[in-house]
Amino acid sequence: MKGILIELKDGGETVRHFKIDWIWYLPKGFVQLTCLSAAVFSLDQIWKKKINREKEENFPKKLKGTRGMIEIRKAHNPGFSMSKLEKYPRLVGFVSIFATGFLFFSLPYFSYTVGDNFLLQKIGTALILGGAGSNTLDRIRDSKVTDYIYIRIGVLKKAIVNLADMAIFLGSLLYLLGFLWKAWKKIT
Repeated sequence: MKGILIELKDGGETVRHFKIDWIWYLPKGFVQLTCLSAAVFSLDQIWKKKINREKEENFPKKLKGTRGMIEIRKAHNPGFSMSKLEKYPRLVGFVSIFATGFLFFSLPYFSYTVGDNFLLQKIGTALILGGAGSNTLDRIRDSKVTDYIYIRIGVLKKAIVNLADMAIFLGSLLYLLGFLWKAWKKIT
């Protein structure tokens, strides 16, 4: 097994060197998937912080270029999507932590075990991890999730969401499409 040689130097003189043989080699694409998760997480946290600093009277704001179909609002949700289980914030927090932890460890494992296969599922998992991580941090820190996007179209009129929610939805959709694609390829 390959390893990494580490040398500790003091004033140019090698003091100690050792080889690490147990290092976990990152699979192809894992760094990009991690960056995707981190980008979703970071953008959502930045926007939530900005929304939470604004005064209540500054909302709602119509998003330019959307012909009034999308508004920026300020809402807080102690439950899951559409305020499900809002009366049980501890349960919601526990489930969020458990699910995010599972995703946190499943992404590298999944990337390592399947290699270049299952690209849509890996991208979907990365998006879900970024979104779930952001919402879970809100639940741990504030006992509620900040939502800020209101889309006035069809069934979406009933919900105010955030970037994390959209990443979770898109990631789930990509994962499902990847699964269906693989299943279709097997039967044809």
